[in-house]
Amino acid sequence: PESRGRLELLPDRSLRISPNYLATEKDQQLALRSLDLAREVSQHPLLREIGAEEVDPPEKTDIAYARRVAETIYHPAGTCKMGPSDDPSAVVDAQLKVHGLEGLRVVD
Repeated sequence: PESRGRLELLPDRSLRISPNYLATEKDQQLALRSLDLAREVSQHPLLREIGAEEVDPPEKTDIAYARRVAETIYHPAGTCKMGPSDDPSAVVDAQLKVHGLEGLRVVD
């Protein structure tokens, strides 16, 4: 996916995770094509033969519908570059300690 979410540390020290799914046109088109493909597969004669049927088909397959029914297999996590503190693009060191913050490590 192209869409990128945010992870915020709030003043009360809780986390706010905003996944921002389907934020880009490419991700939206992929979601719509995936729904269309799933509906095509569901029409296969062998599936029909065993009684498979679509439950509550949409009147229109659009991005609003995709947002309502979509789920993700991704968990809210990401990657960050490991490297020395003098590397401006490195976020953590070899012990997964976050550069510039005391007592915080990144694990997944």
